[in-house]
Amino acid sequence: MEPAQDAPPAVSTTAQVAVIAQLSGLARQNPRDEGLALQRTLARVDDTSWWKVPNRGEGASVKIARTAFQRYGNAATLPNVRDIGDQWEITILGIDMETMAISSSVGTVMKPEKRANEKPQAYIQRCFQAQLAFVGRLERNLIFKVLPGDWEAQIEAKYREHQKAKPLAERVPILIDGFKRFGVLPKHLKKRLGVDETKMSEAQFGELRDLYNALHNGDTTVEEAFGIPVGKDDTQLRRAMAILKPYADAAEWTENKLRATLRAAGDDLGVVAESFDLDRNDFWNLMEADNGDSNPTG
Repeated sequence: MEPAQDAPPAVSTTAQVAVIAQLSGLARQNPRDEGLALQRTLARVDDTSWWKVPNRGEGASVKIARTAFQRYGNAATLPNVRDIGDQWEITILGIDMETMAISSSVGTVMKPEKRANEKPQAYIQRCFQAQLAFVGRLERNLIFKVLPGDWEAQIEAKYREHQKAKPLAERVPILIDGFKRFGVLPKHLKKRLGVDETKMSEAQFGELRDLYNALHNGDTTVEEAFGIPVGKDDTQLRRAMAILKPYADAAEWTENKLRATLRAAGDDLGVVAESFDLDRNDFWNLMEADNGDSNPTG
């Protein structure tokens, strides 16, 4: 799911050209203040603003890229999705309204496999989520073509500075708990580090923090980073269903509440909490196939 090479930018209709020309005129009448925009961007840098995967790369997160683009102003991204069989081809244009410079990025992403007994609505929702995740990463790459060339480096410097603001002893437990959301337990961290996870150095903390952000952004997977299989284990799934059954009422079914409930039930269910979309059908369709119960929420 890596972005492909840039494609020649194109604006397809006369109407689009007219709208862009109008916006460009307004942008030139109200030019951006790059210094102030950068200052406001750096003020929003936090623990999630940088990712790194060994032997692959590193960079600013989708979240901070979008924040920077908003602060920069007088620019826009225009995504387009085209169905090409078992894949989607996604094209994103980046337009600087002040200069009318247009950049573009194109990538392809595989469609999710349809699950057994999965209802059409649930599958459509998963497809939409897969598109959004890939569009975010493709958009991030494009944004830093539009922004001034040194912005990403300044974001990284601010991120490193932010990381050292708290004592290491206070940051380590927070990071360990964060990894549990993905089913990565202290024993997995210890194996990767070669030392007890509570005794990691500043450099080791930085490496794991960047890797955590890569997981959070979708730039890597638990299996790839730690060698931990994250397939949908039926035993864990049935435990999760039993725990979540009281929350079957639609009004109670919120992702944050469900994830918190599963994580509180045991570290091993962290894999379930993060590897499932937590759509009702993930749980109730399996239960229906298992014992004939109906999906209480339809």
